[in-house]
Amino acid sequence: MKLAGYVRVSTDEQSKGYGPQMQLEAIKDFCKVNGHELVAVHEDLGLSGATMDRPGLQAMLSQLDQAEGIIVYSVCRLSRDRIDTQIITDRTLWPAGKLLFAATQQVDIRTEEGRLMVALMAGLNQLERVKIIKRTHDGRQAKARAGGYAGGRPSFGKRKLWVLDDQGNVTEKKLIDDPTEAAVMDLIRRHHRSGKTAYAIAKYLNANGYTTKTGKAWTHVQVARIVARTKGGADVSKGTARGL
Repeated sequence: MKLAGYVRVSTDEQSKGYGPQMQLEAIKDFCKVNGHELVAVHEDLGLSGATMDRPGLQAMLSQLDQAEGIIVYSVCRLSRDRIDTQIITDRTLWPAGKLLFAATQQVDIRTEEGRLMVALMAGLNQLERVKIIKRTHDGRQAKARAGGYAGGRPSFGKRKLWVLDDQGNVTEKKLIDDPTEAAVMDLIRRHHRSGKTAYAIAKYLNANGYTTKTGKAWTHVQVARIVARTKGGADVSKGTARGL
């Protein structure tokens, strides 16, 4: 039987043993043992299985006429969304008379029972994705509370610092003060302490060429957040503007 292979990894999953080469070797071994011909391999590297908007997946589904079925390492490589998995199996593969194989699982979408089993697997995959998201969020929160770098764009006044070893490998990721931005923050706080409103401070910053971290003009909301980050800082987004 002619099969098209599909390999998918996200950055997090690749580090946990779902590497593309490992998946591909398992797929090739499955085809060899079961007498199938692997006619094509499609890849999506570093992409989440929570969406069907993946170039490799779409390319494979658009070329189903060239194969009798598809082969993945496991159902979760196809998708981590329950509904998307059923769309692929029940509305794409099965109506076209195509089969689904998994190198590490027994699946058979030719029967109602088989498609139900795939649906159950898909539900578990989706649950695992939710757990991964929660663990990632909780881990970042804990790291941030401990003063470490929790990912994402640093707040104004901070910048990223990657600590490297002798071989150039990253050994630690942390945030450090950005002197230029810290000076702007001090300026904002001085004006606030003198009684200026966030509106007036933002106007002053923009008039004097100061920009936000992304290079855009300041708004009163952003100024108010800077002030609120100071211990005991109050929301100064309201009030009567005074000259600077």
